[in-house]
Amino acid sequence: MELGDIIDKPVAGKATAGNAPQVVQHMSDNLQDKIAQIQGLRSLQMMLEFGRSQQDMLCRTKGPEAVVAAMTTHGQDAELQCHAALVLAFLVQGNTQAQVAVLEAGAAEAIVAAMRIFTTEGA
Repeated sequence: MELGDIIDKPVAGKATAGNAPQVVQHMSDNLQDKIAQIQGLRSLQMMLEFGRSQQDMLCRTKGPEAVVAAMTTHGQDAELQCHAALVLAFLVQGNTQAQVAVLEAGAAEAIVAAMRIFTTEGA
């Protein structure tokens, strides 16, 4: 194995380290699995610390849609909503194209929905 080789996902695996497209795909393949979603969001958050190149990669690989899907599927989970909001904040920071992609994916509506749920519940 060489640096940069892609590691196949274990048959029963819930999370696999990888690049942005692999993480987004894993999240899409395991949408109902809350833990897989949180792990994916945490991975995306770490990737986004590397700046513009990762923002652009995530937008090209439907990252905003994956984050919004996680938020809407797991709308009652405060931990997941917090991770998702942080990923979206990092994703749009200083990047107009990413801001457009995030809005088109429905992120504003997902964030408002989460705010309504958790403000009502007092969380």
